[in-house]
Amino acid sequence: MGYFVISDGTVLGAFDTLEEARAAAGDFPGSRVVGEEWTALGTVKNRVSEARQLLDEVRELIDRDELERMREALRQLDALLDASIERLGTSEQTHPEP
Repeated sequence: MGYFVISDGTVLGAFDTLEEARAAAGDFPGSRVVGEEWTALGTVKNRVSEARQLLDEVRELIDRDELERMREALRQLDALLDASIERLGTSEQTHPEP
């Protein structure tokens, strides 16, 4: 499945083609169609969050300066992912509410 119909953060359906997803989205006012890139970026964001948690667990074993460099790198990566997700989220077709 490469396309999803979502509304209020809930996946309403998964489809193989953009045409199928757009047709189905018409049945759900306020929904939008997103591609699998959106879900892949969400998965990467989750992994960044997990990495941040793991760093916190081992912080006593890592040099303080190195730990701060790693945390900053994760913050920057998180910000880049947010920007990419925002662009994908606003560029997909939205189905207006009646």
